[in-house]
Amino acid sequence: MNCILLKLAFRNLFYHPKNTIILLFSVVFSVSIGLLGIGFINGLVLKRQTEKMDTSLAHLKITHLNYKSDKQSIFYIYQTNAIIQKIKKSVKIEGITKRINTRGLLINKAQNFPIDIYGIDIKEDKKVLQLSKYIKEGNTLSQKKDANVIIGKALAEKLTKKINDSLQIQCVNIDNKVVVFWCKIVGIYQVGQEQFSKTHLFLPLDFLGNVLFSKANEDLSHQILIKIKNKNESLSIKKRIKKMFQKENIDLEISTWIENAPDLAYWYLILDAFFFIFLGLIFFALGISLFNLMAMSVWNRKEELYRLYVLGVAQKNVQRLIIFETILLLIIALPFSFLLSYGSIVYFQVYGLDLVFWNKALSTWGYDAKIYPFLSYQYYYYTFLLAFLTALLAGFLVSRNIFKLDSK
Repeated sequence: MNCILLKLAFRNLFYHPKNTIILLFSVVFSVSIGLLGIGFINGLVLKRQTEKMDTSLAHLKITHLNYKSDKQSIFYIYQTNAIIQKIKKSVKIEGITKRINTRGLLINKAQNFPIDIYGIDIKEDKKVLQLSKYIKEGNTLSQKKDANVIIGKALAEKLTKKINDSLQIQCVNIDNKVVVFWCKIVGIYQVGQEQFSKTHLFLPLDFLGNVLFSKANEDLSHQILIKIKNKNESLSIKKRIKKMFQKENIDLEISTWIENAPDLAYWYLILDAFFFIFLGLIFFALGISLFNLMAMSVWNRKEELYRLYVLGVAQKNVQRLIIFETILLLIIALPFSFLLSYGSIVYFQVYGLDLVFWNKALSTWGYDAKIYPFLSYQYYYYTFLLAFLTALLAGFLVSRNIFKLDSK
C-alpha cells in the first residue's frame, strides 16, 4: 500500500506544477543560503581561533602566579628548562616552548605607544605556534642574539616603518631599572586582529633575556606554552601537570586556552545553538509556504480524495498520502540545496570572501575581513532532520482536517 501511496503522492505533487516549482526553488535557495551563511560564521570564528592559536594562544600556558594580573618582568618562572623536561617525561605533548614577555613603550618622535614585547625561541616556538606563516614582508627572526624585531602591519603603517628601519623600545628589567634599546625591523606580520597587530612585537629570546635578566639567569622565562594533539583534552592534561607540580612544591599558574580566551570558547558553545535557531526560522517560513501549497492542493482535489475514502481507502491512508506529498517535496529539493551550498563553500574555501567594505569594523573586533567558510558534514545531517520534521508537521496539519472539507 505504501508503494502505491508514494506513486500517487509523486503524481499529485505536480497537480499544480507552477506552484510546486516555485516552492522547490524557494526551498533550494533558502536552505543553501542558510547553510552558506552558517559556513561563513564558522569560518569567521575558526580563522580568529587559528590566528590566536598560531601567534599567542597555546592549548596550555604556564606562568607565575602573579604574572597574569601584573605582567611585570619580575614575575618569572625559575628553572624553566628543568620544568620543561619534567613535563616532556610525564605528559604526551606535541610541542613545548618558553617565552619571555613584558610590557613596554615604543618611543616615537610624535608620541609613545604601549606595547607587548615577546622574546621567542625560534626553533621550539615553531612546534607550538606558527607566527612565521603570517609574515608578509621580510623574514623571521634568527637564532642569533641580534637586536631584531618583527612587528605587525598595522603598527608599521601607523609609524610609516618598513623593513630594516629601527625602533626604540623602553621597558623595565627585573632589577626595576628602565632599559632603552634599539631594534632593527626584519619582518612584518599581518593578522586580522588589528589591536594585536598594533601592540605585539617579537624579538629573539636570548636578546630580550639579556635585556631583562642578567647573563647568570638565562634559565628564566615568563611563559611556558604547550601544544597537545587534541585541544579538548587540555583540561585533563592541565590537572595532570598541576598534580605533578603539587608533589614537587612548584607554585605556578596553569591555564587552558578556554580560560585564556573565553570569547572563543563561548562562540563554540553557541555555534550549534545559532545553527538550529537560524535554520529553524528558515524552515518555519518554509513550513508556512508548504502548508499553504498543500492546503490549496487538497482543496482543489477534495472531491478526488473524498471518493478514495468512499471507495474503501482507509482514512489513515488518505492522510498518509498528503504527508507523503509534503515529505517528497522537500526530499526532491534538499539534494539541490546541499549541492549548491557545498559547491559555494568549496569555492570560497579556495578564493575566500573579501568583505573589504567592513574591513575596519571587523579588524577592530579582531576578525579578518577575508573569510574562508567551513561547514562540517553533521550540519547537513541536522538540516535533513529539520526538513523532514517540517514536512511531517506541515503534512499532518493539512491531512488532519481533510475530511472536514465540503465534498459537494
